[in-house]
Amino acid sequence: MIYCIYISIRVERFIVKRYEQETDLLNTAFFINHVPFARYLPDFFSSEIYAGHLTMCRWGWPYFRRKKVFKDIDDPEVITRHFTHSEVSLVKKHGISFLIIFMHAIAYYIFKLIWPDVF
Repeated sequence: MIYCIYISIRVERFIVKRYEQETDLLNTAFFINHVPFARYLPDFFSSEIYAGHLTMCRWGWPYFRRKKVFKDIDDPEVITRHFTHSEVSLVKKHGISFLIIFMHAIAYYIFKLIWPDVF
């Protein structure tokens, strides 16, 4: 869990600056129509939304490309070209670590449901 917070802080350092100042990625349909509040959140919380957007463009493109949230993006390279390979890898690591924590939480509550006297 501490590792996830550490990775989140590392991701926050570059992703907020890149989305809000260096690029026009906040002018896409995803941010204008579906999460317009992202730019007004504190950096730590908005970085999670930006990382989710980058992850959807990188890993989830076959699933999300036909959705209306990405109607103005023809290719995921439009988004990912603004980031270096190491930054994209860090965002992937961030997503994987949060997925692992989420799976552990689900397993904990399943075991708690099965054996309530042990937990």
